[in-house]
Amino acid sequence: RSGKLWDHAVLRPVVLLLRSAAGRWRFMQVALPPAVGFSCISNWVVVPDCTQSEPCLAAATISMFEEVAVLTLERLASVVVVKLSINSFWNSSVTAALQTLTFWWLGEDVRATAGAVDPLTRAFIVAMNAPLRPSTIYKVYIDTLTLYGQQRLLTRGGQVEVTKHMSIREGVRQVLVLSGMGRQLVVVKLLLYAVTSLSPTVADIQGGTTVNIYVEGVVPTISLHCVFNGEVTVPATYISAQEVTCVSPATNSSYGCTGQAVEVSLGDYSTKNGLPLSRPTTPTITNVQPAAGYFLDSQVVALEGYGFMNLASLRAKFYARNLSVVVPRRDITYVSATQILVLQPPTFVPYPSPSYVEVSLDGQVYSRTNTDYNIVGNPFQLMLDGLPRTYRAARTTQLTGIAVRSADMNGLPMGRFDKAERIVTATLSLGGSSGTVVLTMHNTTLMAGGQASFQQLSIDSPRKGEYVLRLATNALLSITIPIIISEGELAQLYLDTAPSASSNNVDALQEQPTVGLLDGAGNVLETAMGLDGLTLQAVVVPTPRQQLFTFYAVLTSGKFVFSDVMVMAEYGKLYNLNFSLINFHPKPGQQRIPWLLSMTQIQAQQCGQTEFWLPGDTSCRVCVPGAVCNSTSVLVTAEDWWRTSNLTQQFVRCEP
Repeated sequence: RSGKLWDHAVLRPVVLLLRSAAGRWRFMQVALPPAVGFSCISNWVVVPDCTQSEPCLAAATISMFEEVAVLTLERLASVVVVKLSINSFWNSSVTAALQTLTFWWLGEDVRATAGAVDPLTRAFIVAMNAPLRPSTIYKVYIDTLTLYGQQRLLTRGGQVEVTKHMSIREGVRQVLVLSGMGRQLVVVKLLLYAVTSLSPTVADIQGGTTVNIYVEGVVPTISLHCVFNGEVTVPATYISAQEVTCVSPATNSSYGCTGQAVEVSLGDYSTKNGLPLSRPTTPTITNVQPAAGYFLDSQVVALEGYGFMNLASLRAKFYARNLSVVVPRRDITYVSATQILVLQPPTFVPYPSPSYVEVSLDGQVYSRTNTDYNIVGNPFQLMLDGLPRTYRAARTTQLTGIAVRSADMNGLPMGRFDKAERIVTATLSLGGSSGTVVLTMHNTTLMAGGQASFQQLSIDSPRKGEYVLRLATNALLSITIPIIISEGELAQLYLDTAPSASSNNVDALQEQPTVGLLDGAGNVLETAMGLDGLTLQAVVVPTPRQQLFTFYAVLTSGKFVFSDVMVMAEYGKLYNLNFSLINFHPKPGQQRIPWLLSMTQIQAQQCGQTEFWLPGDTSCRVCVPGAVCNSTSVLVTAEDWWRTSNLTQQFVRCEP
């Protein structure tokens, strides 16, 4: 009932027929024009499944593939698929079937109506049908005669589809199935390619996962694509007829428990195998304990967060610029959706900062939380723990908060990974100077556990400006720290401009005093921040014979500038100015500001050569007759004059 055109290399194209006798089968060839005739080209073929009790009654289909002939022989209620070696056609012995496969229909009469071979997948495709039933198309792997696929045709309006012929279209990877349905012919296209499995079966929701899609029957073509959930199409990379790869697109949905179906298309048609790809939300890391590791050791790191899943593709990664190490699944312990334990492996080189740890559910696309994790090396240098410091000058300025750590060559703190104890020494110098400044107390400290701090480092009465603090220890690079000494708190007054040393007892002093402020270290307070409105009084001592003897000046640009100080000085007395603040309120713990007594003594201005003064006078007297004056209180008796006592101002001319 079946024949096959066979283009044999020696026999040329011939039509192969199959005939039977007494349950045995033989191939016959029919020459094509212009040749004529036919002949037997094989011995009798013994088919084990064709017996006298259950004989094979008809040859339904003949298909040729490489050196193999695939036959379908019909029996009552079954069909036998036979695989024969073509090379045995010329063997003198009895030719035996290599393999057989029997399809049973449980008592129903069944016929094989069409067959075809797909060379790419090495598949034999055969259509069978029972009375009043639509055809079922089976796919059999030729090498093993293993059944691995089937497609049942339809019943339409009470009419069943019965396959009459099948044709392979290798270019588009389709089999055209010609079927009869009542009085109509129907052509059905079946795909010769399919998706068999996915790896991984999980792809992060943010996209970018390379998915290995294991297929059959795929050919390299520009129309090769992957289709995700029937919505998004992305180009596929052809690896082989059994494998393609695609990069998963980003999506806003995790598709719940069903996952996202992944199919393969060649042009207008895609598979409908429905293999699911899970699309979980990217995990997030919120805490890492411990937050650092040593590069030559491994340690367990607890990652806390949310979105962790117990998957075979679960991975973790420790990485920095141009460096990374991926932790395999066997070194990750899943605790819960909020915690996993990751074994940080030895990295053999320390990682530069910044370095991070991230987690991936699909083994490729990682979380993006930028969670810090340091992988430190060996102790190499000292590093400043904190920012450079600014201190306010005082009589004894405490340099508080000076602390250092040991660090590796990348500047990462060693912490508990530094097992050594060291003595750290501090030296201080003026900025831009090689000279040192004496540190009055405790300029050494012990470093243990990679940390050291100075508790009582101080300087006596430092002048304001920039300093350099150098910290050094054996075997590690030293570090220099900028130290800035700024103006301290108000501690005392100083006389910036001295008052005049003499007074004419009429006008204000020609040289008016100017008073400034000093901090506890003796630095001039030039800015005097927070002291606006401060008032200084100047009191003349001892109290002169004048109505106004107290004068005031308000702080301006850091100075008290007086303009109206006047002293009604008595001759024979010395006066001073006593300066004190009248509205200064010390802060808690701050001492009161002592008053300032000017060192310049003020006296009445010198009298003229012909004048003199007496104690208590505030103005000069005209020299009396008979006296010689010298600007002082001393009267000298003139020649030819006399007086009864040095205490009298009465002079008498001598008689001739």
